[in-house]
Amino acid sequence: MRSINVSSNELRALLKRCFEVLSAGNQDYDDLARLVVWLEMNGLPGIDNLLEAATDIESRTNWPLAFTQSGSKTQQITADGASLLGFACNVTDMAIAMAASDGASRIEIVGCAHALAVIPCVARCGRRNLNAMAIWRDDRSDRLHITSVQAGDSLPDYRIVATTADVGLSENTLVLRCSQTTDMMDYDIPGTVDDTGNLLTHITAPEFASRYALSRDEGIAVSADKLHALSIIADRILVEATEESRRGAGEQVGSNTG
Repeated sequence: MRSINVSSNELRALLKRCFEVLSAGNQDYDDLARLVVWLEMNGLPGIDNLLEAATDIESRTNWPLAFTQSGSKTQQITADGASLLGFACNVTDMAIAMAASDGASRIEIVGCAHALAVIPCVARCGRRNLNAMAIWRDDRSDRLHITSVQAGDSLPDYRIVATTADVGLSENTLVLRCSQTTDMMDYDIPGTVDDTGNLLTHITAPEFASRYALSRDEGIAVSADKLHALSIIADRILVEATEESRRGAGEQVGSNTG
């Protein structure tokens, strides 16, 4: 399958147009585009997840997230299968605001898809001088994903651990923690989870830095098929704008006669 190397700016511009179509004015398009670009520059499937989630994101344009507050520092969100790509930035901003105000925050998202989108969000927390950690199970109950960052750092650590340890998470449930201190960061992780014998994947902050530098210097390799699929979504902006212009022109002519 032929691939094309594109710059981060080119990809972000294309993704921004895609999110403008899918989110219909309810999101910061550039924020969402940067999230997908971050995943791609670091060798994670941002575009694959977006293409898989596109229909879901668009169908939930006016869909309100269901919040349940269980304390001043804790929020639970019932995602009902929604892709985290569609609301990850909003959740992160909320976690950061709560931690800045109350010292710490814990947001549990029940029933979300594409949880990898939280990794660049955790990195954002580090850049905002907060310690942060996210843990989640995907649709495999024997695997636990853990990503974390220390306050002031710009790149996270990411692990996938083979474990059936009870961490209080059902499948497709994610917990994001932010704190001004480090004392709450391991609250959800039993000590047995840190057994290196169970480690399936480990991407360290230096490895993320190396991946990012390679993508910055050589471009992001994206298959031609995926770029075409993104372009089909993005080009709907032009079609919709043309139709709106025609309707507007018709109304204007009508208002000047009679």
